[in-house]
Amino acid sequence: MAKQTNTRTRTRPRTTTRSMAMSKVREMSPQLEQKARKAMHMTKRKFQTAEKRVEGYVKRHPAKAALIAAAIGAAITAGAAGALKKKR
Repeated sequence: MAKQTNTRTRTRPRTTTRSMAMSKVREMSPQLEQKARKAMHMTKRKFQTAEKRVEGYVKRHPAKAALIAAAIGAAITAGAAGALKKKR
């Protein structure tokens, strides 16, 4: 009877690699959280600035703003209708 050999060999056990990875994640977590908070804050400020600019434009040019909104709505509706037709 031929002896079967295990062709699968690991240099390190899986749990050691996993625990090392988890340790690294825990170590990096505070820095990543701080970066995420900063990015969220900057994004919020950019949206607030954009919102104020849009409000100003609408106050100065209400008719143009209404036409732009109608055109955007029509484009979205046409896109949605086209997507629904392709599904059939």
